[in-house]
Amino acid sequence: REEHEGAMAGGKAIPRVKGIVTWTISPHEQRVFADWYDPKFVMTKAYRKISENWEFLPAFLTFIGVVTWGKKENEREHKSHWY
Repeated sequence: REEHEGAMAGGKAIPRVKGIVTWTISPHEQRVFADWYDPKFVMTKAYRKISENWEFLPAFLTFIGVVTWGKKENEREHKSHWY
């Protein structure tokens, strides 16, 4: 890691501000999917997503149920006109 003196954003140099240090990391040093297959990591992320969004679950399940029912009803209606 190295201290970057004139960082670039969208092709324009970002002005240096006293007291603010910008650090960069090489793309070769990044581990984007390092924990992708770690079961503990996946379960932690799933638990966090569910616990943060639990109030939307009934509405989501209702939506899925209505869409499923609508598709089946539409298919039944179309097939009722066949010979």
